Amino acid sequence: MADKTPVRVVFNSSNVATGMAEFQSGETVGVANGGTGLSSIGSAGQVLKVNAAGNALVFAGEGDLSIQNLVAPSNADLTLTTSGTGSIVLNDLTIADNSISTNRSNDDLQINASGTGTVILENLKIGTSGSTVTTILDEDNMSSDSATSLATQQSIKAYVDSEVGAVSTTAISQLNSNVTVADSGSGTITVTVDASTIGTFTSSGLQLGGSGARVTTVLDEDGFDSNSNTSLATQQSIKAYVDAQITAEDLDFQADSGGALSIDLDSETFTFTGGTGIDTSGSGNAVTFAIDSTVATLTGSQTLTNKTISSPTIETPTITGATTIGEITTNLITSNGSNADVSIQPSGTGDVLISGIRINGTTLDSSDSSTININENVIVDGTLTVTGALDFSEANLSNVGNIGADQIFGDGDTNTSITFSGSDVITIATGGATAATFNADQTTTFSGAGTFAGIVTATSVTANDFTSNGSNADITIAPQGTGDINLTAGADVNIPSGIGLTFGDDAEKIEGDGTDLTISGNNINLTAVADVNIPSGVGLTFATAEKIESDGTDLTITVGSNGDINIPANIGLTFGNDGEKIEGDGTDLTITGNLINLTAATAVVVPSGIPLRFVDDNEKITSDGTDLTINSGADINLTATADVNIPANVGITFGNDAEKIEGDGTDLTISGNNIKLTAATDVIIPTNVGLHFTDANEKIESDGSKLTITSGGTAFALPTSDGDAGDFLKTDGAGTLSFGSAVTAASDDTRAVVKTNKSVGTSARTIDFFQASGTDAAFYFMALNDLTNDHTSASVFTVCHNDSDAFISGPRGGSSGTANTLPSTEADISSNQVRVKIVAPSADSKISYYKIPLSRANTANATSGVTVTTANTDVDSATESIDTFAHASFRAAKYFIIIDDNAKTETGVTEALVVHDGTDAFVAQYGTINTGNNDMITLTAAIDGSNVVLSAAGLTSNLSLKIHKTLLSDSMTAVSNSNQKIIGATTISSSATAFDSFDMDDNNAALYYIVGKNASEGEFSVQEVYMTGAPGEAGVSAGPFVSTKSTTQLTFTAAYLADEDNSVGLSIASTSGASTVVNAYRINALAE
Repeated sequence: MADKTPVRVVFNSSNVATGMAEFQSGETVGVANGGTGLSSIGSAGQVLKVNAAGNALVFAGEGDLSIQNLVAPSNADLTLTTSGTGSIVLNDLTIADNSISTNRSNDDLQINASGTGTVILENLKIGTSGSTVTTILDEDNMSSDSATSLATQQSIKAYVDSEVGAVSTTAISQLNSNVTVADSGSGTITVTVDASTIGTFTSSGLQLGGSGARVTTVLDEDGFDSNSNTSLATQQSIKAYVDAQITAEDLDFQADSGGALSIDLDSETFTFTGGTGIDTSGSGNAVTFAIDSTVATLTGSQTLTNKTISSPTIETPTITGATTIGEITTNLITSNGSNADVSIQPSGTGDVLISGIRINGTTLDSSDSSTININENVIVDGTLTVTGALDFSEANLSNVGNIGADQIFGDGDTNTSITFSGSDVITIATGGATAATFNADQTTTFSGAGTFAGIVTATSVTANDFTSNGSNADITIAPQGTGDINLTAGADVNIPSGIGLTFGDDAEKIEGDGTDLTISGNNINLTAVADVNIPSGVGLTFATAEKIESDGTDLTITVGSNGDINIPANIGLTFGNDGEKIEGDGTDLTITGNLINLTAATAVVVPSGIPLRFVDDNEKITSDGTDLTINSGADINLTATADVNIPANVGITFGNDAEKIEGDGTDLTISGNNIKLTAATDVIIPTNVGLHFTDANEKIESDGSKLTITSGGTAFALPTSDGDAGDFLKTDGAGTLSFGSAVTAASDDTRAVVKTNKSVGTSARTIDFFQASGTDAAFYFMALNDLTNDHTSASVFTVCHNDSDAFISGPRGGSSGTANTLPSTEADISSNQVRVKIVAPSADSKISYYKIPLSRANTANATSGVTVTTANTDVDSATESIDTFAHASFRAAKYFIIIDDNAKTETGVTEALVVHDGTDAFVAQYGTINTGNNDMITLTAAIDGSNVVLSAAGLTSNLSLKIHKTLLSDSMTAVSNSNQKIIGATTISSSATAFDSFDMDDNNAALYYIVGKNASEGEFSVQEVYMTGAPGEAGVSAGPFVSTKSTTQLTFTAAYLADEDNSVGLSIASTSGASTVVNAYRINALAE
């Protein structure tokens, strides 16, 4: 019978049944009406089942089979068979052929009986080799002695204890039998007493103490005949051998005299006897020979008393004290001390004879009454008294102190003498007559004429004539100091004609020739207390034609032909007084007056290049024959009652033609590199007159009510009133700008959930749970306070699930102390709830956390300040864009992404940091967990046009993503609330610079996303950082990062703040050096 086409009721637009009709292709009957809702049959092998949403039927692969209870018929086997080489997977167990294994890495395989039941394993083999175990026996005596049975721990202990207990630990005893201690093979037997090794036995014998020879036997040979180096001798044999040797030996010896001697060592004693000055003594086995003080040695010091030394040779002796020596023959006698005397004293009334000179006390004479000659100069420091005549012959006296004599005669000439009388008079006689007498009143009388070759100084000189004492020699009369030479005469002082008075030298002279008086000098200065009168008609003549003369009325100055009247520099001509004066300084001529009137019939001509200066060279007017230049040290003020007219196409230049103001009769052009308008008030531009930049496409213009800026031909009208603080300019798309809200608060991530002060301990405890159907994954930042050990930690982890099991990442982060550890994390699903569990480092700990939950179905796409949530519902294996942001606005971004593969019922999460340098973008992917065995997406980053593009390539096709993004820029606005904070731009250097801090009454753990920029180096970075604080300690740890320079750009330190109580601070240094700018987004929590 053929298939029939079903019919349906037909309804009109008013929902009124109008008839029946056959079903058409594509029409279906819904499940609610008893149908399937399907318009076509599925593919071969597909089954009919409810879809994933639970709201329709679909044809699909068999997929997972959910059976509440699978029971085989009574007494029948339940057989589960795979197709091909597949395995049977029971939850986390896989059964393949005859092998059972766990699916999760490193999981244990547990086989447990229910209640009091028993797990029975027969013929057990552990590993791939070894014996097969059939049973486990509990026999204390191990009587079965089976090779296939294991023994219980108790039976092994009992058997060993029994056997060991029968062995003595202090003695080896074998009753009347021999005891043999033997090693196996080439071993060593070691004898140890009180933990110290006494000796060792080997096949080579006994060695004591760890070194020395090994002994094989003990011999009793009186003659030591074996001469063995491995045998010991008995006490008796050693004594017998030594006694025999000593009895047979003599000791032979010999002294300096007496010949050869010997003693019998067995019966005689060897005696050491000293001699004169030598003593002997014995101690132990040593004999000492000592020299007493009566013996002089070659070294050291000795005192000789009553000793006779015959013909000794003594080199450089030092003799102290008095010494009596009959006779000394030597070349040199020197005192034995610095600056010490050498004293030679005769005995009694004896003399000291030195060759022919005899010294007795202070008397010196010749021993043979002959003349004593002193052939060198003699210096007498005291008074030399001569009782006889003193004849110096031809010798001279020098450096004489005082000579006492009545009369001194010339050598062989008694007519020449100097006589010293008792009346303080010295008389000098020559030729037997008095030549000069020096009197007691300091007057001197010369018997004849006096000739003085040098200078004569006298209070007064009385004489009729003064004659020089040489041909053509001068007579000089010089006063002392500032004294004068006064000529007092009763009549004229006559100076002969042709004889002048010179002053200094002949260049300064007054001389008459009998007619004219000539005064010569460099300058002739006439100084008078009144006038120097020159008679009328008598002139002062200079050279010949140059003359000054008065006729009693006028003064006439006459110069030679073409001559000048030269007035020296700085000498002026005054008119009336110095207020009207003409004066030159050798360079410039200065005309001074109240008004200086220049009256010329034609022009006052100033030469080319010669300026008219006003005050100084900064203010002048100069012509070069073509241009007239006006210079001013300050302003040039043009004061006119009408216009100052400058012709068309004639400009005013400033510096050169590059800076110029010029009109062409229509337009005024101002040229310059920069044109700066400086005004005390406004620079007013008329309504509807604009400032053009290049052309009218770039212009600023006002219509009297608002300002319009034209850029690239597009006009933007600026608002006429201000917005609120923090607002930004936005456009309506038609060129009108207005202010809009720019909320930049860090608290705008409304997805975040915060929980505080949950107690945790050393056993796993649930700190959070959420419905598996409502949330697919969650990001956690957690602060933990270890109250037992006073430590804190900051950690980050993520959780995802596949509806049947939950998967959690291990925590990453840092702690305040080196001894602290991060918590461990666990997650599972119970009653459709995902449970997140924590194991703390101590039994008394508190945690607080900050959570960002994400759901593909329930988390809306939204932008809240710097946090953005987006979705991509179809990511395939080819790389494709999943997110973008404007690189001109933001430097970096932090991503938290959930991935869902609905076809495989797998989910996963991954995290990433992205940064760019304006040309290239860089990404670091981390924190990935999967419910399956493989990573689900691979991320890359690049710049495309004005955007940074984050792309993903899926492991499989049709992946669905939910993306949470935090945007970071180079100049963020600083804002904060209780759990979030933006730290604005801070400039740091290569040294640690304070960046952020928090009071531990508010927070004790923080997570940072820190972005760095060094424009001069052209390098940028973003990094995840964790900081914590606890009593007495602060800690910081650096997490994942990405940098344009491939290495970290920033380093971090944390410390307590010295100027604040209970606060910790974060400092940052840059490997890029000075001028590095840092911004950050912070999440913080307080675990009290």
